[in-house]
Amino acid sequence: MLDARLGWSGHASVLEKSPRVMVVDDDPGMRRALRQLLTQLGYQARMMSSIDEADSWLSLADVDVVLLDITLPGMNGIEFLEWAKRHPDLQMILVTPADDQGLAVQCLKAGARTYLVKPVQPDVLRLAIHDAVAVGGLLAQRNAGVGSTEWSSEVSATDERVLNIR
Repeated sequence: MLDARLGWSGHASVLEKSPRVMVVDDDPGMRRALRQLLTQLGYQARMMSSIDEADSWLSLADVDVVLLDITLPGMNGIEFLEWAKRHPDLQMILVTPADDQGLAVQCLKAGARTYLVKPVQPDVLRLAIHDAVAVGGLLAQRNAGVGSTEWSSEVSATDERVLNIR
């Protein structure tokens, strides 16, 4: 049963295995660097070089968080966010070299959990993934009907307040 007093970090600890992070980036050097960093941080990392490759993998496997480059051939990160709404528990973190507030707002409105600017500091990435995993876990439990009715009502009210930010 979920306890609202635990906060995000208390709920993240209920994970039985290390979080599964998919990286979608067309730059092989960036994928190598992120794989090394994610592995050092204790995450299971899966590297994808394209949206098509990520789409195929998402159909076959559970993923907790997607680190998504915003500038990809074929479909950009914002379009992928819209497409990925069919996976409601999946948390998306946009990673881009563009330090652009307008673009960040656009990404967040399209469904990104977080918007990070490259190069990303390891502690910032770790905290962003931790947050995304905790929120994704709460959403998965809520969507599965796990937990008390009181907690579900609180989460739903919070979701509505957050999602109605314009």
